[in-house]
Order: sequence, then C-alpha cells, then structure tokens
Amino acid sequence: MSTIIRKRDAALSDERSEAVVDLVYIGRALHRLSAEVAGLRDDMHVLTASAQCLDNSQGRMFEELRAMHRQQSRFGERLGQLEEQR
Repeated sequence: MSTIIRKRDAALSDERSEAVVDLVYIGRALHRLSAEVAGLRDDMHVLTASAQCLDNSQGRMFEELRAMHRQQSRFGERLGQLEEQR
C-alpha cells in the first residue's frame, strides 16, 4: 500500500483499489457527523429532562406519603381520645 500525497493531487492515495478521498468527501462526512452529534445531544437533553421530572415527582410523592401518614396518625389519636371518653 503506497500512500503518497502529492501537491495539486485530488486523491490522497495512488492505489486504484482504494477509494478516492478528497476534501469534499471529508467535509461532507464531518457535516454528517456534526448533525448526528447534534441529534444525540438533543436526545440526551430530552432524556435528562424526563429523568429530572421523574426524580422531582418521586420527591413530591414521598412528601405526600409523609403528609398522609401524619394525617392518619392524627386521625388515630382523635379516635383513641373518643374511645376513652366512652
């Protein structure tokens, strides 16, 4: 495999069996990769936002459960007081 870069040569390889790679091809490939990375970045932002929303929901759910527990405890205390009065 002889890879020789010559001035004013469009191809980076002088082997006939290898694909011709020029700056236009590299530019297009770089543009495609940039678009894919941008798409992956957007997907990551959406998934991160979803995870944060679920995390916040879980915190609120625990707070609600604690409040319900306190409410049930107070109800039990009042019921106990009513039973003692009988």
